Amino acid sequence: MKTASEGHCQLDHNVLKQLTEELKFAASHMDGKEWRALLAAALAKSARETCRSKYEGLKGLGRLGRDGWRKIRTDGLAETGRELTARAKEALDSLPHRAKETVLRLYQLSPAELCDELVPFIIGLIVCYASAGGLDLEGGLPDTDLELGIGMHRNIFSHSVFIGFTCEGVLRFGVEVLSGLHGKLPAEHHAVWDNAHRHIKKCESSAITGLWVGICLHFIKDAGLFSHATKPYTGLPGQHNMAFHQGLLAGNGAASGVTGTSQAFSGKSGHLRKGSSGEA
Repeated sequence: MKTASEGHCQLDHNVLKQLTEELKFAASHMDGKEWRALLAAALAKSARETCRSKYEGLKGLGRLGRDGWRKIRTDGLAETGRELTARAKEALDSLPHRAKETVLRLYQLSPAELCDELVPFIIGLIVCYASAGGLDLEGGLPDTDLELGIGMHRNIFSHSVFIGFTCEGVLRFGVEVLSGLHGKLPAEHHAVWDNAHRHIKKCESSAITGLWVGICLHFIKDAGLFSHATKPYTGLPGQHNMAFHQGLLAGNGAASGVTGTSQAFSGKSGHLRKGSSGEA
């Protein structure tokens, strides 16, 4: 007689075998021409969406900046500052009420609806945690340059917004390829494919936001703004003082933060917001 553990392992093995066979089926039903078309389309769309989201996001931030400047010119800096301070205080005061509303709303959801709400948020946190390098902000995406040797650590590619744009493009590319393969699965396939496809598309924006925020935190920490020195960039032409290196790291951190924030302004990010902005 099989134990519960053995039965569970057998079930997992059968599911894994089915998923593998279905993936092989999808891949085998695409010839070289279809693969090239899929990869080319995925590459083009990922590049286009990366540029579009940043353009739309920066436009949103630009509108905020212009509105703020107009208000300063109309009401004066002091009055604008007082109004912003009052709004910030009001927002902080309303946080307990909004948190309670959000918890009550989530409590009323079905398990499936709760999953749809929480999964994108959790995915964003996980990607942020991984790209930043954990709680100590050591490692993460920028420090993968150590795999190339200590002499390549903190080069201008791995420790600038370039790595963020590259990783965002790769992430979007992977999502597009998986979407293309999903359409080639056998008609009768495991439900996990449909669930994964739905969540991957839904979580894409949250993952990208988490990616940029994690990189931002890592760069700000690397800048060592509250210490006298930090490890300088490698491979930069010319001689530069420590303030230059710290400023460059901090600047790339700020740019990454703005880029991550712009993802929210592109209209595809932000979960757990619906129904949580009631008046205090």
